[in-house]
Amino acid sequence: MSVSLDPEQSWYSSPHEPHPCVLALRWTAFRNVEGWPFSFRCRPEQKQVLKQRLTEVVQTDEALSAPFVWKESPPLAKALAQERLLVPDGLVQDREAVSWWSPRDVWGLHWGGEDHLRFRQLSLGFQPQESESFLSSLESWGQRLGFAWRPGWGWVTADPSHAGSALQVSALLHLPASEASGLWEAMMKTVERQGFSLLPVWAGSRGESDFFWLQSAFSHGRSEQELQSVLMSLVEKITKGEIEARQRETKLKSLDLEDRVGRAWGLLSNARRLSWEETLPALSALRRAPELIIMKESVSGRLDSLFFRLQGAHLRALLVSQEGEDVLRSDVLRNILLGGRKNV
Repeated sequence: MSVSLDPEQSWYSSPHEPHPCVLALRWTAFRNVEGWPFSFRCRPEQKQVLKQRLTEVVQTDEALSAPFVWKESPPLAKALAQERLLVPDGLVQDREAVSWWSPRDVWGLHWGGEDHLRFRQLSLGFQPQESESFLSSLESWGQRLGFAWRPGWGWVTADPSHAGSALQVSALLHLPASEASGLWEAMMKTVERQGFSLLPVWAGSRGESDFFWLQSAFSHGRSEQELQSVLMSLVEKITKGEIEARQRETKLKSLDLEDRVGRAWGLLSNARRLSWEETLPALSALRRAPELIIMKESVSGRLDSLFFRLQGAHLRALLVSQEGEDVLRSDVLRNILLGGRKNV
């Protein structure tokens, strides 16, 4: 299996400086090989020839994992990759899809979907400088594979909105106070005017989630530098508004806030069984603890990784029963919050 089952061996386990609002940054690029039709227009025999050619080139890079063939992989491995945010939209539904990853899943290359290839890189916390290595790797792969480019149009993509720089930039944000502040609608208008969207994560609707993907909606006519600059500007504005909303909450409802954080600490550091549905809102509340100076820095620095390594597939990779999954989740949390063993 080419996706590691070790919870300490993925992109989210890298050292980072915790950010008040940003859990992770993500970059996704779309590319097509010059001289070949888009995947959905290829005849079956054409598609197989192109896939074989790409596979041969990719396999010359010894740093990448063995090919992860989606239709042949067990459900647990697929779920694990999805929980780690490694999978571009629509990839799993393509029966021909194949993925390769760098060590610790930081960077991935994917065959499948409307475009020939999609590249994705992730980093924990707020590390915008990581985009430089991503763009550099794209240039290197372009030299090896020959990606289609047109003057005045940019990189050729199946979806015209992805043309130009053919790049989508995203930030995973924690915004527990913004909606209650009454400034949400104004913030959404600012985001949309810049050609970005704000979508709930780990929930079906905005009111059910404290976490959101801030991501670019289109790249046509926008350079890599412009997209990156707009993302950073929006993150700065949203963070400022969120921090101001948190400060007002701390001033006006300090007892309620301390009670919510304290209850979350009590649950997560004492429970012997915890479902993911119980854990997520409690972790969201606990992420406010450093603001209240009730958590050691060594512990708060590890919170962000827990939003990934405590999801179901990460625990099912080590256990068989659902009951065992909930027990292990609580064990991991107690050991981290109470300063126990690093690994469970």
